[in-house]
Amino acid sequence: MTKLTQEEAVKKYSTDKLRLVGEFINCDTKVDYKCFCGKVKKIRPTKVKSGEIKSCGCSSKNYGVNQNLTKDEIAKKYSTEQLMMIGDYVNSWTKIDYKCACGNIIKALPYKVFALHTTSCGCLKQTQLSTVLTPEQQQIFDGLVISDATIYKCKSSINPSFALTSITKSFIDKTYKNLPFKWQKLFIRPHRENNGSIRQKAYCLRSSADKSLLIQYHRWYKYDKKLKKTIKVIPEDLKLSPIMVKYWFYGDGCTVWANKKYVHLSLHTEGFTKEECEFLISKFNDIDIHFSLADRRNPANKYNKNRGHILLCTKTKDINKFLDYIGKCDIKDFNYKWKRPKTEYGPNGEKYVIADGIKYNSYKEAAIALNIHVTTLQRRIKDGIYYGQKSNNSR
Repeated sequence: MTKLTQEEAVKKYSTDKLRLVGEFINCDTKVDYKCFCGKVKKIRPTKVKSGEIKSCGCSSKNYGVNQNLTKDEIAKKYSTEQLMMIGDYVNSWTKIDYKCACGNIIKALPYKVFALHTTSCGCLKQTQLSTVLTPEQQQIFDGLVISDATIYKCKSSINPSFALTSITKSFIDKTYKNLPFKWQKLFIRPHRENNGSIRQKAYCLRSSADKSLLIQYHRWYKYDKKLKKTIKVIPEDLKLSPIMVKYWFYGDGCTVWANKKYVHLSLHTEGFTKEECEFLISKFNDIDIHFSLADRRNPANKYNKNRGHILLCTKTKDINKFLDYIGKCDIKDFNYKWKRPKTEYGPNGEKYVIADGIKYNSYKEAAIALNIHVTTLQRRIKDGIYYGQKSNNSR
């Protein structure tokens, strides 16, 4: 059998997507092929002819993704307000021409434009966003970051961005209106429960990179040498305010009924160290609201032995003070968190009981006057009023 010439080998062992460009030796020896995406790769000619290999690998990454889309639909998918696709689309991993809003034409990868890794020709870096927060907006911002929100930095961006994920759409909408950042499109993803099942949607709100967030990033995050990663910390200059604590309560607050009458209120701070939680407790003590520290650490976690505590409030007096401090709930979906203990309190937080038109400042005082046991008194109280008769029996 005579050896094929180079022209004959190119014609026999090339396809629409792979063209033989290297010197042909035989059908089983790897030779250079140029893919339609522009990449050169060594491939055996027999595998190209049999159809086992159809490209350098770029087709498998995008197989079936954009096959049913028209040219206009693909251009719309891989374009943004800042960058408009003007070149002919090959695949999402091949650079094509984009026209920036400032007028410059650049070559960019469609998948990076789609993922917002490439946002402009570079003009946005020269005119960086720098949002100034008012004192009230700063309090809202601190309340969100101490709970569920994050400040993250992309490798391709100098400045960080703000992100908040929640299953409550009204909470996302309120954050969108109250903070003046330049927001990206709202992203919806499946929300997984602790058992791995997907039952509902989660709404992801993200801002564009903002220069002002760089100060906030260094305020809320630091690099931990032991864990070898950046972790969230409590700033030393953190100040509590009704608005700040309310947004913190929206994100990480919880109230649970105890015996259908009393309430346990908690703020979940498992991500912070024990010392940071004690610092937060001291801040609440300054406004005469008393929390205790509850241990929720996971023994299996060897790397965060000092993390996993929550702030717990069980005293009815302090729970009512806390709810009075943050005010009424502004989001209907969170009304279930505003549970108050079913007892009445005086102007200074003291318990009182009204029996036969007489007001008693404590259960014990009322029980002595009515000649009944304290537990019997508590069972016959509704909204601070005693319903029952005096007992003639001594206690």
